[in-house]
Amino acid sequence: MPFVIKINRRWDVAELRDSSVDIRQQIRKAGELLGTWQIDLAGSIFTGETLIKLSQTPKSESMVRAAREILRRPVKLHGFIWFLDDLIRAGRKGLHAEAVSVTPDRARRVGIFVHPKEVFNGSKRRYPARQRYLNLEPIPDVVHIEPAKNWSTLGPEWAMRYLNPEGEPPMLTALAEQNPSGTFHLRLNKLFSQLRAQGTEVLLDSTLRSPARGYLMWGAYILSRARSAKELRYLVKVLDQRNKEWGLRIPIRWSLPQGWQETRAAAQAMAETYSVVFATESGAKNSNHYTALAADFSAVNLPRKLTLESPDGSIKQTFDLAHADHPRDLSLSPEIIAWIEKHFYFEKLPYDYPHWNDVAKTQPIN
Repeated sequence: MPFVIKINRRWDVAELRDSSVDIRQQIRKAGELLGTWQIDLAGSIFTGETLIKLSQTPKSESMVRAAREILRRPVKLHGFIWFLDDLIRAGRKGLHAEAVSVTPDRARRVGIFVHPKEVFNGSKRRYPARQRYLNLEPIPDVVHIEPAKNWSTLGPEWAMRYLNPEGEPPMLTALAEQNPSGTFHLRLNKLFSQLRAQGTEVLLDSTLRSPARGYLMWGAYILSRARSAKELRYLVKVLDQRNKEWGLRIPIRWSLPQGWQETRAAAQAMAETYSVVFATESGAKNSNHYTALAADFSAVNLPRKLTLESPDGSIKQTFDLAHADHPRDLSLSPEIIAWIEKHFYFEKLPYDYPHWNDVAKTQPIN
């Protein structure tokens, strides 16, 4: 069976429709129906048993907060339940749910997770967010992907060329080697250590990046969002022009002979292999990643109370995150972001979910 399911805002599973007046009962029913299926929700694996545990949340407690603590992700509870309805319906039609993967970008786009635009500009995003289909294909392990050959068409194989440093220690070392007088790597390590000591899940995805890789990520991103054959042809023309104008000479073919929709699907697979969630032309041309002044990282499952200390140890602050609607996700927490920007000398790009810039000159580090 293909790993693409139809999604909608309509109860298709009778058991969930019948219990929709009681959200706890509805979640319990979903758990019973899922049983031993294992669903990868942005790296958090849950089963029917997980949902049954969630359904046992006392009525005096917030279900939204409980969902975010048990699932360890910034879920939008109602969007999550609509997704469960669509997943169970697809499972009854033959989808093997144990292989289902909902990446963070997919979850944000369709309204299963809180989207940065909801936090930073107040926009609304209700599941399924104008989408009719959701791709549940697991992201391929890049270790098992052969690098793209010269003049091959777009696809995940291109993620194996122009490689980044791999693993957190090499990524931080690359920052230090590129900027020997800088302290960006030390400040990142200080922040990560504090967050992890309090139970936060921190993932460093990227630091130093080559311009060629940045161009390919941007190309995959914009083509994956093309809405017509005409728009896609225009974007391919732009990409080919920028490849020449920027002196990159990357031997890639941006179109598949099968058609524009197949090209868009290949671009989506390529973008997801890169884990790119936002990209602009200006960023592709002049990214701070190229000069080791940027890092992409996520920090989720923040505790109810989070204490942070400035890199030099002179300032400490505790943040109360216990209120019911807090996403418990650093990239979705304006108050904490502002404090980190001030004391760690970082700059957060609000709509580029994982991206942080280094804006320090010379700052003390203990």
